[in-house]
Amino acid sequence: MSLQGFYTTKGLALAAKAAAGAGLTVTKVTAGSGTTAASAAVLADEKQTLTVGPAQTDGQTATLPVTLAEVRAGVSYALTELGVYARDPEAGEILYQVFRLDESRAIRAGGESVYRFYLRQSVGADGVTVA
Repeated sequence: MSLQGFYTTKGLALAAKAAAGAGLTVTKVTAGSGTTAASAAVLADEKQTLTVGPAQTDGQTATLPVTLAEVRAGVSYALTELGVYARDPEAGEILYQVFRLDESRAIRAGGESVYRFYLRQSVGADGVTVA
C-alpha cells in the first residue's frame, strides 16, 4: 500500500507560512472513504479519527506516526484516503493535506487489524515537500 499526498488550497498557503518559519501544528488526522478535492474544507466521507504520535524530527524533516486501529472504527468502511488537519494562525483549524491510497483497504468496525502510517514533511530552501 502506498500513499500519494497533496496540499489543499488552504494547506498550500499554510505550507508557505511554514516554509517561511511560522511553524506547523497538526491538530488531527482522519480516515475516510471518499475522494476529496483540493478545494475542500474537510475530508470527504470522513469515518474515523486516528491516533497521532509525537513527531520525530531529523534536520528539516519531520515524521508523524499515525495509527489506524480497526477496534476504534465505529463503522466498517473502505479506506481510500487520510486527511491531515493543522492550525493556521489566521484561519484556525484547516484541512492541510490529503493522502490517497493507491488501492482501497477494507476497515472492519471492531476488527483486530492495526495500520501504521509514517507521514513525512521536509522544509528547506526549496519550500515544503511531502512524502
